[in-house]
Amino acid sequence: MSDTLTFPGKQCMEEVVKMKWGISIGLSLILIFTMFQSEAVAPTFQKGVNIDVARKDYSLETLKKIVDTIARYEGDYLQLHFADDQHYAIAFHDMSSTKRETLSYKEIKALIKYSNDRDVMIVPDIEFPSHAGALLQHLKKQDRETYEAVVSEFSENTVDYFDNQRAVKWSQQHMKKVMSLFAQPKYQGEQRIVIGGDEVPGAMAHQKSFVHYMNQLAETAQKEGYQPQIWNDSLTKQGIQMLDPNVSVLFWRQHKETHQQQAHVKDLAKAAIPVFNYNAQTLYFLPASQHSEEAIQKQQQFIERHYAENRFNVFNDAHHVVAQPNIQGSALSFWGEHADELSQQEMLQQMQPLIQTYLTRN
Repeated sequence: MSDTLTFPGKQCMEEVVKMKWGISIGLSLILIFTMFQSEAVAPTFQKGVNIDVARKDYSLETLKKIVDTIARYEGDYLQLHFADDQHYAIAFHDMSSTKRETLSYKEIKALIKYSNDRDVMIVPDIEFPSHAGALLQHLKKQDRETYEAVVSEFSENTVDYFDNQRAVKWSQQHMKKVMSLFAQPKYQGEQRIVIGGDEVPGAMAHQKSFVHYMNQLAETAQKEGYQPQIWNDSLTKQGIQMLDPNVSVLFWRQHKETHQQQAHVKDLAKAAIPVFNYNAQTLYFLPASQHSEEAIQKQQQFIERHYAENRFNVFNDAHHVVAQPNIQGSALSFWGEHADELSQQEMLQQMQPLIQTYLTRN
């Protein structure tokens, strides 16, 4: 055996280089494919507008103009908050007439078609178990026996959520009517429904009963092809451990009195629960007759200065920055308790500039 060192020939070296180069390219392609695949399955951030049609009457034409504004500035959805203690804004055929204006079955269908044609999804927003006063009053007129079986003993505006299966069944039946009316084939598999959870009396002390009730409604929504959503303020840190993980949460605020119990945005992230930002300061506006054009401009500036998709309204900080990956959307809400004296045109004059500012703010 010779003691002289030998090196591989040129051809052999070229083969080794080619092999390493091929492996490198292959790994790079796999990495790139994986990155694109991850991007493809990641949820798209959605921006919408939430309209309180329960406490302020909106005509179909006004709603269409709001849809036009959403579409013009590339918003994704219009949420209709049509159920509250004061009024139920949709006229189902089995409901008694009211003194207030309601949207008919035909008008809802027309709005859905108009919106979907402009790439805007409609999200129905009902209220269970609380803020159900108007719906419960309709039931009381129609079927006193069922009403007494499902209404809470401590609030005539709340459905009994304490393991009352008759109340659950009645709630589910109503949900199915709503989901059937709002079915949108264009958004099959993407539709959402807000099932409630807002300001529920006793929920903090009886979280197990509250979450169990909401989970049963959430299951009904999912069976109909909807993603269920609830408001955050009745949900505790313990409650999210029991919550159906397919439920997404609309986070509007933490209350001063209950913030220590309430789930924080970070708690929801740890539980992998999707969150939508409905910041009760930056993203809330109450149209009213006293608002001047200058006041609207100041509100636009406020949105421009403070809105970000990850700035949430938590206790002691209305613009708290959260760096969690579970934020799936946000919405600008218009609540109607101070809007009685406003005409439809006056409503639009206050709302449309704010919608434009919000939707064009990155």
